Amino acid sequence: MFRTTLVPLAVTATFALGAIPGVVQGQGHGQAPAVSVQAAPVPAQKQVLAPSELSPMHQEIVAMREALVLEVARMAEQLKATRDASGQQELQLRIDKAKSDMRVGSLEIQLRYARQEGREELVSKLEVAIQQFQNPVVAPPVPANRPRPVPTHQR
Repeated sequence: MFRTTLVPLAVTATFALGAIPGVVQGQGHGQAPAVSVQAAPVPAQKQVLAPSELSPMHQEIVAMREALVLEVARMAEQLKATRDASGQQELQLRIDKAKSDMRVGSLEIQLRYARQEGREELVSKLEVAIQQFQNPVVAPPVPANRPRPVPTHQR
């Protein structure tokens, strides 16, 4: 049923599972199977829609994201030019807030449209997602002086 020759796992599986397209099995015992190479199918390219082809909700999300991406890029350039540590820290905090605003803003737009469409289950999921994003649960800090576990192989 199984051969014990050293061949790649994918080829070995052909003996147990039968022929796989693109793989030709060997003939004699102990003989590694011959593999025919076939070109992999080329995946279809993603279709990029023009902004006018998007739904109103998606148009609003794209516009909001584009504006915030430009703002983040502008602040990143300022960050590169800033030499003092306090100015760098302040800019980094503003960049982080803009990125957070982008995520929350996208969820809030979706929430507004879900409410308009009366999709109550989606509304509650989006409200929870926004709440969790705005108020993340922070794990308690691990004490620095806690005893280290002894590895089991040294006991």
